[in-house]
Amino acid sequence: MFFKLVVKVGIQSVKHQIRPAIAAYRTLANNHLNLHNLNTFYLNQLTRFAEEEENDLNELNIINCLSEVKSLNEN
Repeated sequence: MFFKLVVKVGIQSVKHQIRPAIAAYRTLANNHLNLHNLNTFYLNQLTRFAEEEENDLNELNIINCLSEVKSLNEN
């Protein structure tokens, strides 16, 4: 009888120690996943801005070339 009580108390104390550890692990795993998603989003935004900047530079180069062609035609 006493042995059963000791085992029951031991199991309960282990359960109460494991549950918070599992919850902490899940929280850390979710935070890691959220950081990974945030980094991916940030990289996607940087890539998009770089592409937009490259497009703007290409447009400026085309405008400059056209203005040079126009000035050559006028001469």
